[in-house]
Amino acid sequence: MPVQTQASVNLIDLLYKISLLRCFIKWILRLITGACELQRITQKYKSGVCTVRIEESMQRSKFTEIRKMIEVEPEDINEAIQQIISLKNISIDAESKFVSCMKVCLEQIHGYESLFCVVEELRSERFDSLNGEHEAMLLKLWNLLQPDNA
Repeated sequence: MPVQTQASVNLIDLLYKISLLRCFIKWILRLITGACELQRITQKYKSGVCTVRIEESMQRSKFTEIRKMIEVEPEDINEAIQQIISLKNISIDAESKFVSCMKVCLEQIHGYESLFCVVEELRSERFDSLNGEHEAMLLKLWNLLQPDNA
């Protein structure tokens, strides 16, 4: 891609992230495509990128209910998806992969958050040489990292 085109793409991306312009572009795209931003993301991107884009979109949503779905794991993901569908006035047709894709994305988002909390809790725990469990875990780690020196 030529430098000038790349610079204009980066400028457009920067401007898109500015709230007012973003809202205007989303409104125009909704009129043209008939699909909300979440639908366009699920149609355009593959799994990993889709999850990141959906998380970003939900964090910037004008609906507090949708923003809260990212912050706090909903008890029932299917119910949360139905709430998104109703808030965003999404029409689901037979071949739409929106519901299945949103379910996977929400599960991945909250799975990552849960994993992050567990890892952070383990990381913050100080090593205690008097604790036999800590000694066993350290020995196991050593054996996994240095199998020849076991």
